Amino acid sequence: MTSSTDTTATATDTARPQKGLGTAFRSAMFWNITNMTFNQVVTTVVFLFLTYKLSPEVFGLFALGVIFVDYFHFQARTSAVDSLIQGQDFSKSMLDTAFSAGFIVVLVVTALLMLGSSLFATAMEEPQLALILPALALTLLPMPFIVPPMAVLSNEMDFRGIAIRGIIAAIGGGLAAVFVAVGPYAEWALVVQRAVNVIVSAAFLMFRAKWFPSLRFDRGLASAFLRNSGSIFIAQAISNSLMRVLNLVLGVFFGAAAIGLMSVAARFIETIYGAVAAPMGSLWVIMLSKERDSKSGRSNLYLGLTQLAALVCLPIFAGIALTSHDVVALVLSEKFAGVAPFLTIFASIGMFVPLAYFRNASLTALKRIRLLRYLAALDLFVLVIAALIAAQWGPWAIAGAMVVPVFVTALFITPILLREMNTGFGQLVGAILPAYVAIAVMSGGVLGLGALIGEATPLVSLLAKASCGIALYAGYLLLFHRKWVMRAVSIARQKDADTEMQAT
Repeated sequence: MTSSTDTTATATDTARPQKGLGTAFRSAMFWNITNMTFNQVVTTVVFLFLTYKLSPEVFGLFALGVIFVDYFHFQARTSAVDSLIQGQDFSKSMLDTAFSAGFIVVLVVTALLMLGSSLFATAMEEPQLALILPALALTLLPMPFIVPPMAVLSNEMDFRGIAIRGIIAAIGGGLAAVFVAVGPYAEWALVVQRAVNVIVSAAFLMFRAKWFPSLRFDRGLASAFLRNSGSIFIAQAISNSLMRVLNLVLGVFFGAAAIGLMSVAARFIETIYGAVAAPMGSLWVIMLSKERDSKSGRSNLYLGLTQLAALVCLPIFAGIALTSHDVVALVLSEKFAGVAPFLTIFASIGMFVPLAYFRNASLTALKRIRLLRYLAALDLFVLVIAALIAAQWGPWAIAGAMVVPVFVTALFITPILLREMNTGFGQLVGAILPAYVAIAVMSGGVLGLGALIGEATPLVSLLAKASCGIALYAGYLLLFHRKWVMRAVSIARQKDADTEMQAT
């Protein structure tokens, strides 16, 4: 039962002014970029420092050990947070029940991972995993302390608080990793970094949201919470298991060193996704949970986020693909030169962001979980087949197999979202086509410049290509698609009142 105090708290939260798409987008982007700037400066410096202290094999072993831990941590946390946001019940009873139910689940999963570590180490022929996996499994224990406050802050769109949490956690984890790396147990630096990061995150979020767990437990609320979050977890976990599967296939055919190189490239790309794409993806569940019945609001949200994704994300991914060898040569040691082809492949796949990246968030927001499970299972099936076929051509071909499920996603999800979001195909084309044409112009110019400058130093080559790419991309859009650019700017600058008027 929910107490009167709980009911009052929930009603107060509901009565707060709601941010519209423009305000939410600006807040999410600003604070996420702020977070990523500080976070990535810290983590990148630490990461680069560790590449000089640790071998690719150590990174590969960590990537193998964290496959199942990350698989559960990220999917369970996001599905639980999404479930709470969809329910719009942030009473003390609901939050405490979510914590208690989640803690029981985490204890069971942690125990299973620890018991199965030896079997996994034997199967992968990497004995060190028998020690690494149990240690990583223990880093799951702080997760139940993260879910309730994260749901509260996300629903309130407190992107500032979430960003500060990321910055503090990155600093704490980075310092711990450096301290361990210079000592006699350097191979444990990545594990310690992760442990400190999640502990600091949990502590800050609880203080920020002014929520602390208690023994309160409601069986009915727990049953509904676990059922809903479990359904979301299964769908999103299958969908987000692709990179783990790719690591496993790569490890079976080419060993831990190849996984290490691909993991470094994936780390670069994940940074880009986190900085520019994830903030837009996070708005789907939040905005649609508040505006479930507005057809015009859905269409505005879909077209607005898709156009902004095309405008912002495409030139970044295209730029990374065109300059990957310069970037790797400039920031990594020579033993990581093999990262460049992986980076080119993953960045090129990023060109599908406007059409494929929002699938999980959009279907979760629309409560089409069963459909998401079917599509995720299809992704997994086609990736395994494509990766096994590609293995005969080498490790980079295995990474390239990732384009197959991404293409399948874009092919299937586009007509579904057009129908669900009450949007015409022509409207979607108009929202994204100018950016793709501008990317084609940009790519042609940068490739031509690369042929002209020849064997320039990585720094000179990177600066020249970046300047050329920015000038061509921005110049083409402003010259031939000025109205399109102004429309995207107006979406980002949109006031709350404007969005509310459109939704009525």
